Amino acid sequence: MNIIINSIKKIKKSILKSGLMTIAAILLVLSACTDYLNVVPDNTFTIEDLFSSRAQAIMALAKVYSYMPDEDKTDVSTWMLGDEYIGRVRYFREGRLDRVIGLGIMRGLQSANNPLFGIWGGSNPQRLQDERPEHTFQNMYEAITACNVLIAAIRGVPDMSDVEKDDWAAQAKFLKAYYHFLLLRQYGPIVIADEIVHPNAPKEDVFVQRQKVDDVFNYIISLMNAAIDDLFVRRLSLDYGQIDKIGAMAIKARVLLYRASPFWSGNTEYFADFLDWDGEPFFPIHDDAATTKLKWKDALDAADAAIAMAHANGLKLHTHDVPVYLYDIEAFEEENNQERLQALYDLRMIIPSGWNSELLWGFSNITMGNGDRIGFPLQSVCGHLLPAGYTPGSVNTRTGSENWMGATLKMVYRYYTENGLPLHVDATFSSHTQHDIISTPSETDDEYKRWMGIMQAGASTIRLYMDREMRFYANLGITGGFWRQHGHIFPTTMFHNPATSDWDNHHFPCGVGIQKVVHPESHAGDWRRQMRFPLPIMRLADLYLIRAEAMNEYLDEGMSREQVWETIDLVRERAGIPSVNNAWSDIRYVKPEFLGRQNTKEGMREIILQERSIELAFEGHIFWDQIRTMNAVREFSQPIFGWNTRADNPDDFFQLMMVDERYFKTSFCLWPVWNKELDTNSRIIQNPGW
Repeated sequence: MNIIINSIKKIKKSILKSGLMTIAAILLVLSACTDYLNVVPDNTFTIEDLFSSRAQAIMALAKVYSYMPDEDKTDVSTWMLGDEYIGRVRYFREGRLDRVIGLGIMRGLQSANNPLFGIWGGSNPQRLQDERPEHTFQNMYEAITACNVLIAAIRGVPDMSDVEKDDWAAQAKFLKAYYHFLLLRQYGPIVIADEIVHPNAPKEDVFVQRQKVDDVFNYIISLMNAAIDDLFVRRLSLDYGQIDKIGAMAIKARVLLYRASPFWSGNTEYFADFLDWDGEPFFPIHDDAATTKLKWKDALDAADAAIAMAHANGLKLHTHDVPVYLYDIEAFEEENNQERLQALYDLRMIIPSGWNSELLWGFSNITMGNGDRIGFPLQSVCGHLLPAGYTPGSVNTRTGSENWMGATLKMVYRYYTENGLPLHVDATFSSHTQHDIISTPSETDDEYKRWMGIMQAGASTIRLYMDREMRFYANLGITGGFWRQHGHIFPTTMFHNPATSDWDNHHFPCGVGIQKVVHPESHAGDWRRQMRFPLPIMRLADLYLIRAEAMNEYLDEGMSREQVWETIDLVRERAGIPSVNNAWSDIRYVKPEFLGRQNTKEGMREIILQERSIELAFEGHIFWDQIRTMNAVREFSQPIFGWNTRADNPDDFFQLMMVDERYFKTSFCLWPVWNKELDTNSRIIQNPGW
């Protein structure tokens, strides 16, 4: 929903009690969406005034959406969690943890005294408290209260049709469920805030306990079902970003995927002794194989229904319209490499092309300036500065191309080979030679035609960068490749340039950039020169992979593993790699010990998760996927390695160096409940390990 709230008043006091909000606090929260307090005494303001007309009520709807996580802002984006992004490591040395909060969490710098990304109560580093006092860090219980108010009051608006009232109420119901899901995903058992609590309510209604995980999941799913019935099927352009039936059905499938995953079902390893006040386990540790299988069936049914609805309304995987950008037109006119370049643009433009045929729900409340005290836009910090003097007349400043948030080397290894196989599986890729420095084919070599527009001619690079799948070249920025930005395609090198000013602050820490979240037409010099686009919350490729995973885990009689392959192959086909079965059955490429992995549930489980980590790379999914599959402790305790970015030549540059240390243990899979909340409500039990 493209709503920018620029006149939010300072909320002087927030009356939060165990995640529930009283009527007095509600008026303070919602008054931020109207100028009403400017013309009447404070003590005469009522909820009815907020819903006296459609023009007033739409501000309450805007408030409901204003709590969506600010994933486009580096300081507060959960996309920084996991092992994909790496930013200015010097911030840790300087004690400026608040500038890269997600990376700080991955270093183990979390505490119950002031949790980072604390959406239960809105805790956050002191800088954000000082600079953003009117709205603490995305307090989801404030968000839920705003939803409850709109649901309760929308029927009284006089100048709205019943159909529109039903739709707005349904949007609020869905977001209420979604905000509960965000809390559940982060904290596990939570307080269900289904109703507004009156100030005179008995203390047992105010100081409530956390609910069991399955009860919370069931509540979320039930509320989403109720919302889906009344939502419009698809939003028109003016309402892009508001949830519709297709997006809601897709998110419901994601919720059910989480519910069935091993972290959330039958997890005796982590939470067997995590008990409520009655001595009952918070987590469904007693789920047997049959129960879990039924949960996978629910996820599969939800994904099938969402896909059918999406297809019925013309949604499909994005492909970029020909002709492509003018700076590649020479290759097309000469009929060189057209097919591979088209595949590259199909992948390169999945996110920057905005509201395309694949995007089911997007976050459109994007930062309009180049930083607003809580972080720079992802596109800005991931943007690459043009080489000095590259094109006469081009603006070439760090503004809008900060050049300091890049990819980890772990992401370089994660992408497939061009044979659609992991590096350690592909027999043509040797771990002994992958770090060898080579030269790309020259312009006189016939082999160069297939590399035109993908790798530079006769450039020094590394064997690891060659013969990879097209998503590798579309998503990353690598030495010897090309970067598409500023309306140009320019050769990329990450070697240290002593003539470049402020190198310490403006280089990709691992020597690898991220093109995926940067629009090719975004320019430097001023934020107005950047192309804006919504960030994906849910897209069709994600839904396909949810279906594949749920089907693989369920796979009942009458179903075949070929159906699992067919679903994941929809994504692989666009990526230009062989189908799962062909790739993993090809004795020319698959090492003998890995042949036939696609024929087992365990093998397909690994294949699907790696496919998700590639297709959805840099979109905020890997962290949560590793947690729900119980792989997080292993994956996130590994240090981050990169190239020697201090070197100015390939021999010295392509040397592995540790860039960042990481520390992750079992207790980090759930956030600590803020100690301030425990002090307020003694009936809240803290999460294990905190």
